[in-house]
Amino acid sequence: MKLEPTIQQMLDDLGDHGVYADDISAWVRANKGGILEGQFWELNDDLCEGILQERWGAMTDRDKLRQIFDIIQLWPCYSTASFLPRLYRSDLSTAAEIYLWQEMLQALEHHDRLYREAIEYVLWVDFFEDQSISARAWNGLMVATPGKKAKARLLINSGPVPYIAKRHHYHELLENPEDHKLLAECLARCLNDAYGEIDRDDAQYILQRLRIGSDNKFMSYLKNNL
Repeated sequence: MKLEPTIQQMLDDLGDHGVYADDISAWVRANKGGILEGQFWELNDDLCEGILQERWGAMTDRDKLRQIFDIIQLWPCYSTASFLPRLYRSDLSTAAEIYLWQEMLQALEHHDRLYREAIEYVLWVDFFEDQSISARAWNGLMVATPGKKAKARLLINSGPVPYIAKRHHYHELLENPEDHKLLAECLARCLNDAYGEIDRDDAQYILQRLRIGSDNKFMSYLKNNL
């Protein structure tokens, strides 16, 4: 059985560039998850594209996703995470799609900040803003039963998701005063999002029932703009 190449072995196969995977990892973390630049950007692009095109051997969709997630964990930034929607739009198998949502929820629930933020950002700008896949992505994530922390992060970043798909989640938060600050942030980010969808009547109904101090910045924004 042929062993799967490591990320470093795949990098080495791309040419005599003298770059180590840890070099890129250190750069990403020093730049707080910033977009890769120059040679690092080119190597990441060639590496991820090579996985998608099966340069290092035939792979299932699930295995391609697994390798991309491994790279995102090593180099947590949008440059790497942007290959997830590429794969998603390539007609994934049902099993691979379920795996995608599960891994994203794991990232939102458990992993370090840069990895979590890379997944949050790609969800927001690629999965949720694209209205052709937004509702399906949202439903897939919800069916995968997110934990409390992951669900909160999803709701905060779900501005472009159709409001009707989020409405009952908002009203669940409304029932618990401890969740009112989270709910105010969710509504404020939805209202402020360039592609946000908000039901102003329902949001006003919620706003009038929030028990939050007037010094809360999200509450203040909602009162002034909703």
